[in-house]
Amino acid sequence: MHYSLRFSGNDYLTSSLDKLASGSLDTDITLQCWFKTTDSGTLISHQASGLLLSIQSNGSLRFIIGGESSIKGVLSAESGFNDGRWYHISAVKHIEGLTILINGQTIAVIPIDDIETRYSDVSDSVSPFYVGAWHHENTVADHFSGDIGAINIYLAALSAEKVMECICHPQMFDDSNRVLSLNFDRQAECLNPVALYFVGRAIGRALPIGLISVVIRNDSQSELLKVAKEDAASYFPEVLKAGEYHRVYIPHVSEIALQAVYHDELSNVNRITIDLEASQFDPRVSLNSFANEDSRLVTQKSIKLNVHNLYVAEVYIGDNPVVVQGLNFTSFMREMALCVPRDQVTTLSEDSRYQYNEKAQVFNRKFQFKPLAIVECITEQDVANTFKCATRNNLPIRVRSGGHDHEGECSANDTIVIDLSQLTLASVTATQITNEYETDQIKFEGNEQGIKRVRVTPGVRFETLTTVLAQNQVMIPHGTCATVAIGGFIMGGGWGPWTRKHGMCCESLVRARILLGDGTIHELTINPNEKDLLWALKGGGGLSYGIITELVIDTFDLPKLIQKFELSWNPYQLGSLSLPIHAMPTLDVLRQWEAVIKDKSNVELIGTNLKVSAKHSEIEEFDYQTVTHKCVMYGYFDGNETKLREFVNDKFGAEPLLTITGVGGSDVPNMDYGLNLASSWDRESLYNIRQLLSHKNAAPIPPDLDDPAPHKITSRLVDANGLACDSSVENGYEALLKSLTSSLLGPANVKLGLFSYVTLGAITGEFYQNKDVVNTLHSAFPYKDRLYTIQYQTWWNEKVLDVAKEQDNKVYLHLNRALDWMDDARDCRINGTGGAFISFKDSSIPTKTYFSTSYIDLMKVKQHYSIDPLNHFRTRKTIL
Repeated sequence: MHYSLRFSGNDYLTSSLDKLASGSLDTDITLQCWFKTTDSGTLISHQASGLLLSIQSNGSLRFIIGGESSIKGVLSAESGFNDGRWYHISAVKHIEGLTILINGQTIAVIPIDDIETRYSDVSDSVSPFYVGAWHHENTVADHFSGDIGAINIYLAALSAEKVMECICHPQMFDDSNRVLSLNFDRQAECLNPVALYFVGRAIGRALPIGLISVVIRNDSQSELLKVAKEDAASYFPEVLKAGEYHRVYIPHVSEIALQAVYHDELSNVNRITIDLEASQFDPRVSLNSFANEDSRLVTQKSIKLNVHNLYVAEVYIGDNPVVVQGLNFTSFMREMALCVPRDQVTTLSEDSRYQYNEKAQVFNRKFQFKPLAIVECITEQDVANTFKCATRNNLPIRVRSGGHDHEGECSANDTIVIDLSQLTLASVTATQITNEYETDQIKFEGNEQGIKRVRVTPGVRFETLTTVLAQNQVMIPHGTCATVAIGGFIMGGGWGPWTRKHGMCCESLVRARILLGDGTIHELTINPNEKDLLWALKGGGGLSYGIITELVIDTFDLPKLIQKFELSWNPYQLGSLSLPIHAMPTLDVLRQWEAVIKDKSNVELIGTNLKVSAKHSEIEEFDYQTVTHKCVMYGYFDGNETKLREFVNDKFGAEPLLTITGVGGSDVPNMDYGLNLASSWDRESLYNIRQLLSHKNAAPIPPDLDDPAPHKITSRLVDANGLACDSSVENGYEALLKSLTSSLLGPANVKLGLFSYVTLGAITGEFYQNKDVVNTLHSAFPYKDRLYTIQYQTWWNEKVLDVAKEQDNKVYLHLNRALDWMDDARDCRINGTGGAFISFKDSSIPTKTYFSTSYIDLMKVKQHYSIDPLNHFRTRKTIL
C-alpha cells in the first residue's frame, strides 16, 4: 500500500503559495527536503505551477518548474542517490536557470537558455500540493518509496551559503520568504517530528530534532553490568542482557564525549558495541569497545562535532595526517556507484561482515587492518576511477596486489584499498606486436632479438604465472613463495632461486603501464640515458611513484631439467629436538656455502639460500667455531640427479643429507611448475615438526608452509668479500652466530610453532659477476655487488595450533621475548654487512638504508614524474 499526503486548504499552506501558480517564470523559488530511498518516485509536486521534484530509476534527480504555458526542467549530472542514505536536496529556480544542491554542494546547474521548454496543459490554478506522489487525471500516480522529512519552500533563490545554514541550523534560520515549512511524523511522537515514511511500513521511533540517537548492543553471551560514570549514568541502562539492544536519546551538544563501560563479572571481559547516530538524516559512526584480542579488528574514529542534520566528524587515518569530513566516504561511495559495479566494492556492514573480514586480511596476520572499503579492480579503468574518487574526496589509498608486504603497508585503517588481484589483461589496450599470443591473464610477445616477453597484470601470483610460463618452456626470475604476486615483488627488486643466473627480477622489466597522481595512465619504456619512472620501478619500492597496471618482462628459456633440492645439516632427531652426536659446526656449513656461491665456475647452481635456525642458550660466551645450529640449504640445479649428487659430494662432502623436492624443466611434460618448484624456501613448518616428532614421514610440501601467518622480519646484506675473518676487525662470523644463539629464545619454541631463524639469499653468481652485464643494467636496485642477504625471521604459526585458544595458546608465553630477539638481531653489529632489502621490510630501519646510492635519485624521480603534489602515494617506507 502506498501513501502520499495531499495538502489543499489546510493549515500547512499559506496564501503565499498561490504565487507558485501565478504563471510567472520570473519568480525565484527554492525547494528543500530531506529524503532517503532505494527506489524512485516523486518527492514533491504541485500541478498548477508545474513544479516537480523526483528521483529517477538510475538515482538521478529531476527538478521541473513551469507556468501556464511551459515547463522547464533539469536532470542532475550525478546519480546514485537511491542508495538508502539520507540526503538533503535544495532545488533552486533563479533568473539564470535551475540548480540542484545535495548536502549543500552544487551538483547541477543549467542556464535558463539551455533548459528544455515544453507545453504545459495544467490549468487548475488551485490544484493541490502533494508530498510523495504526482497525481494527474491523464497519468498514473507516481508514488515515492522511502522517507521524506523537513520540507521547506522559499520564494527566493537561496545561495549555497544560505542552504548550508538551513541544513546546520534549521530552527535558528528565519527567512521571511519561506512560504512552507513542514515537519511531520506518521507516529507523531514528539513536538518536532522529522520524518514521514511511505510504502506502509512502520518507521519505528523517529529521531526528534535536537537529540542524538545512541544504539547499545550487547554482543556477548553474558549479562553486562554498567560501571558508574557520571557523564553516562543518566543515559545508559544499568543492565544489558545477552544479545539485548537498546536505543537512548541524548540531548544535542556541539561536542560529544560519552563513555559507557560495562563489566562481565564472570569472565572479567568488557564487550559492548556502541553506535552513535548524528541524526536521522546522516550515516552513523560505529564505536566498538572490546577488552579482548578482537579489539584489533575495530576501526577507531573520533567524533569532534555533531550538529543537527549535518554530521561532521574528523577521522584520523592511521599515521597519515589526513583529516576528512564524515560525509567524504558517503560521497566516495556515491561516486563509485556510477563507475564501478557494486559487487566489486566491499565495506564493513552487518550483511557483509564475514566477507569483509576475509578480504581485509593481509599475508602477515600480525596486522589486522580495517579499511573503509576494498575495491577489487577488474579493469585498468576501475583502478583509475577508484583512485580519482578516493583522492577527490580526500581519502587516502593503499594498493594491494598479493598482500605480502611484511609490514602490512598494502593496507591500513580507514583507507581505500585498491586491490589488483582480480585485474585482468583484457581491459588493457596495447600496441599490437607480431608473434603475440595470450593465455588467461598473461600475454606473450617477441622482441627484435627473438626473446619472448610476457605481458602480465600486477596481481597475478607466481603459482599461476610460473606454471603458464613453464608450459611455454620459458621462465622469469620469480620468487620463492607461490602466493606472492608479481607487482610488489618486482618493484622491491625480486630476489629468488634464479638470482645467481639471471639477476633480480627487476632487471628483466622492459615496459610498464602506470597510473600517476593526476589519474592519467602512461606507458613506460626504457631510456638508458635517464633515471626515469621505469628505472625507479626496477627496485625502487612499491607505490612511491604511481599504481602499476601492467608489466612487460623479458623471459629466458627454461633449462631442459631442473632439480629442486635441499641439503640438511644437524637436523632434528626423531622423538626429540636435540642435535645428533656427530654434528657439523655451523661455521663450517656457512663457509662452505659462501665458497660455493663465490665460485664463478659453479654455473649449474642456478640459485640458493641457506636457512640457519636460531637456538636457545643460557651461556653468553661460547665457542663460535664449534656451535651447531640446524641448517638447510635450498637450491635449484641445472642438470640431472646424478650430476647434482656429484656436485654435492665435490662441494660439501658426505656430511649433509640430500633431498630432491621437485623436478622440472622443458623436458618434463605436464609439470605444474607453480606447485612443485615455486613453493616456499624460507618457512619452517609446524606440520613438518609434528610429523617428525611423531615418527612419521613429513610430506615434501607441508600444508602450512606457504599459508599466511603472523611474523616479523628484518634484514641486512653481506659485502662482496663475505664474513671472512680479518685480524684487524671483529670477526663477522662470530657476531652472526652469536646473534643466532640467545637466551631470549625458549627451548620449547619450535614445538609450539614459534620459529626464529635467518635465511641467507645468494645474490652473487653468473649474472652479477659479469661486469659487462652490470654496466648496462638500467635499474634502481642498489645492491648488485653484495654477496647475499641476511633475513632474520620470527613466525608464529597459530593457525595450525588452534586460533580458538586465543590467550591460552602457549605461543604467546614466549612471543614477546622472541620479538625482543628480533630487535637485538636488527641492532647487532656484524662487520662486513650493511644496508637492508626493501622486500624484507622492517619499519624500524630508515628508508634511506633500503635504497642506498639510489635514494637521492629516487626522490628526484618521484618529485618530477609522479605528479603527486599531495603525496597520495605514501606509506611509511615509500620514498617520500
